[in-house]
Amino acid sequence: MSVVQPALGWVEIVLGAALLGSGLWKLVHPSPPRLAEPAWLNRIATLGPVSCAGVGLVLNIRPKALVLGTAAGLALSARALPFAELVICVLVYTVIGVSSVAVPVIMTLASPQTMVKPLEALKKRIVNPSQTVTVVVALMLGALILGDGMTRI
Repeated sequence: MSVVQPALGWVEIVLGAALLGSGLWKLVHPSPPRLAEPAWLNRIATLGPVSCAGVGLVLNIRPKALVLGTAAGLALSARALPFAELVICVLVYTVIGVSSVAVPVIMTLASPQTMVKPLEALKKRIVNPSQTVTVVVALMLGALILGDGMTRI
């Protein structure tokens, strides 16, 4: 076993523990429920395409996204895959990652009137239980990344 594997394992352990800690913190100290939609969410509806793209990029620079991206990068780098396989893995990760945004955007561009009701319903389903979703995702991914790291040391 090379020296790199245990080092990657410790980094994954730290990242997994951070995600688990974040999920547990939110579970123990929940935010008060929102009675109305956040004001920023309504303001985004008035932005143009370029501004929306900028907001989308800025929203991706958040701790959870950075930890997930780092964990994916560590997992790929630890496997020492040939270049072609590495490119395929990165492409699959990217396609899966953007699909939750790309599919509704493409469908809205194709048929805006048809997508109004489904998007409004989806918005309500996302805004109301967002804290629960964050906790579940943080706990599941934290455990997965932590376990992967423990197998490396």
